[in-house]
Amino acid sequence: MKFVFSTIIAFALLTAPAIGQDFLRVYIDAAQTADAGNSEERVQQEDFGEALAASLVKRKVPVVIVTDKNEANLIIQSTSAQHQESAGVQTTRIVSSILTRSAGGFGSSKRFEGAIQVVDVESSAILFAYNVSKNNYKSAAEDFANEFKSHLKRKPAIAQNLPRVYVESVEAVDAEDSEKKVQHLDFGMALAAALLKHKVPVLLTTDKDNADWIMQSISELQVYSDKSNIAGTVFSTVLFGRTDDSFANFKGTIQVMDTENSEIFFANNISKSNNFQIAAENFAKNFKKHLSRKR
Repeated sequence: MKFVFSTIIAFALLTAPAIGQDFLRVYIDAAQTADAGNSEERVQQEDFGEALAASLVKRKVPVVIVTDKNEANLIIQSTSAQHQESAGVQTTRIVSSILTRSAGGFGSSKRFEGAIQVVDVESSAILFAYNVSKNNYKSAAEDFANEFKSHLKRKPAIAQNLPRVYVESVEAVDAEDSEKKVQHLDFGMALAAALLKHKVPVLLTTDKDNADWIMQSISELQVYSDKSNIAGTVFSTVLFGRTDDSFANFKGTIQVMDTENSEIFFANNISKSNNFQIAAENFAKNFKKHLSRKR
């Protein structure tokens, strides 16, 4: 009986398919969530890379996660920040919601924002990128996993006849005003995600030496503290119908340079956007319009 039972187990092991036999092998770069910098309400820093790995498995994304970068077909990179709103900002949101009869101000006092990109190792092309904004890092990771799974189902091919664009990695700089706190984020990843989302006709690459165009930016993201003009914010909410729950200001300048002649053929200033993701999407829309006019 023992012999028969052992034979069945051995047969099952031999005939079982290999784990992820036909799946792409993915390496996830470790990425720690940046603190928003509010000294009164410090947020816990998390390894967003581990959350991404767990979500890919949970959502049954058809990839194999590897810990050896040299064995990977794809590399997932991310940048993220989590902000814990101060008591004054929370009060402002709630009062604003009551006055405008909006439910948006009664949500979580935490906000997690991230940008994730997936790089093909062989071609250095960015196959997929995604901007996410949620109440916590776990929800953000699962949102990305769902979108990435849908993307893989479509089996998109890498376009070879489009301009190859390298987006320089750059962090938002500190605000000089000590009353305002800044989140350190890689705005370059957010730009890449916005370009893909709005189907701008370019091929994103991580190989700077073989790029046709280089995208450069400088930016500042400010998150306001208790001592901001709360009364003024409430007044503007009622007067202008502002219903968002973000008390931040993003300013950025983005330019695109042709590597062949070093000519800057497009530049765009973004100001007074609520966050870096909105700023990136505004730029992507403007850049797409510019390219359509060039044709």
